[in-house]
Amino acid sequence: MTHRKVTLIQGIYEYYELLNPHIERSILNRQYFSVTPRQAFEWIILEAFERIYFLYTGKHNPNDDIFRQITTDVRWTTASSGIMLDEITGFYIKAPKLYDDNNFVDIQITERDILIGYSSDISLTQSS
Repeated sequence: MTHRKVTLIQGIYEYYELLNPHIERSILNRQYFSVTPRQAFEWIILEAFERIYFLYTGKHNPNDDIFRQITTDVRWTTASSGIMLDEITGFYIKAPKLYDDNNFVDIQITERDILIGYSSDISLTQSS
């Protein structure tokens, strides 16, 4: 197998703007003042990659109680607004399909974009 490094770039600004009020409300209600909305947003994205897409990021602590509670709050408040968190995440963030045993992705989150780095088997993308 021959692999090449690939980076998938996606805009996430609109997704952030959609979730941010729910995240801020959770932080305020629970008085988690040591957490920024941006940190919570990034945790939600990393959680989605592991829970929804079964891709490992190496940057995510799924047992972090504070971020887990914020995510639960966001899940409930978005659902009460008619928005299912997993569905909206799947709409805004597409994960690569990895066909070999490597399920590790390198996630970089900037102000407006998410960069998803991974290795791809080039034999799967070449035509006969």
